[in-house]
Amino acid sequence: MRVAGVEPTTGPLALHGLGCIGDTKEVQAFTVASGIVIDDDRLLLVQNQRRNGSLDWTTPGGVVDPGEQVLEALTREVSEETALTVSGWSSMFYAVEAEFARRHITLRAEVYRADVFSGSLMIDDPDNIVVDGSWVDVSEALILLDTSPRWVAEPLRHMIGSLFADEDPSRCAPPTTPATWRYRVEEAQITETHADPTKAKRASRRPHVVLLEGPEVVQDR
Repeated sequence: MRVAGVEPTTGPLALHGLGCIGDTKEVQAFTVASGIVIDDDRLLLVQNQRRNGSLDWTTPGGVVDPGEQVLEALTREVSEETALTVSGWSSMFYAVEAEFARRHITLRAEVYRADVFSGSLMIDDPDNIVVDGSWVDVSEALILLDTSPRWVAEPLRHMIGSLFADEDPSRCAPPTTPATWRYRVEEAQITETHADPTKAKRASRRPHVVLLEGPEVVQDR
């Protein structure tokens, strides 16, 4: 189980493209876990295909199922998505909290680095969401993250800058006090990709994302 549109999804914070979850006003709270996996100064990213056919790149991870511990869930998700077995995780690097008020959803994601892992990358996601994976250098990672929603890309870009400034990013110590990024995702705006009325118009939902709190950044007003 994962979160991205309340469909089985992947990517720790990939809640863009959410579908309506019903008429209930009760807030649904999800906890998700994300894994930063580094090998030979390259970061592991996975490509996810959403229900609307769009593609985006994130770190591996997913929803913490009822009864699971966070790192237990993260180990499971990384194994399912990438075939890598993680036997050691760092302490938490940062957290992301997002409120999707229109859909009555809150999300908390915790992000850890894989300190000890084995195996070879192989994509065979049982949920058929992860369709590709790649070890990428910093410059390529920053480009691929352009495909991700803000609440995924912004904190990860910030962390990549810190990690890869170290001589050995795979051993860079986690912060003593992990930062928390907080976002509010407001009602989506509808845009049309074709102006020609003779062509099929494809509406895309582009939520307005407000940063409420983040380290060393200027919050939106």
